[in-house]
Amino acid sequence: MKSRSKREKIIKIRKIIITTLIVILSSTLINSYMGYKKTSKKIEVKKSIRELILVLESARVNDDIDFSDIETISDIKVNGGEKLEAINKYSNINDFNNIEALTIEDAKKIINDEEDFEVNNKGQFVKLK
Repeated sequence: MKSRSKREKIIKIRKIIITTLIVILSSTLINSYMGYKKTSKKIEVKKSIRELILVLESARVNDDIDFSDIETISDIKVNGGEKLEAINKYSNINDFNNIEALTIEDAKKIINDEEDFEVNNKGQFVKLK
């Protein structure tokens, strides 16, 4: 009788230990996944920034259109005109929805690795760090 009681206690302790290990491993995996997810969103934003810079340079060289360093995609969408047409000539303006609030000056800083930035859960640029 006593050996059976001891065996049941040992089995209960093993179950508790296994459950604890599963919880610890799960939380570690979830944290890692969230980090990878955020990193992938930042990579997508940086890809959009590179494409924007390329489009702006193409418009400057081929169409002789200068963009102000303080302009954002939102500004260009609102104002329209030749700048919007030039961007749409080389790419679709809606491809840059995830960086609408980013100024051209800040975009250049990010590309040159002078600044780091934050993104939200939707993968949109929020602010510089």
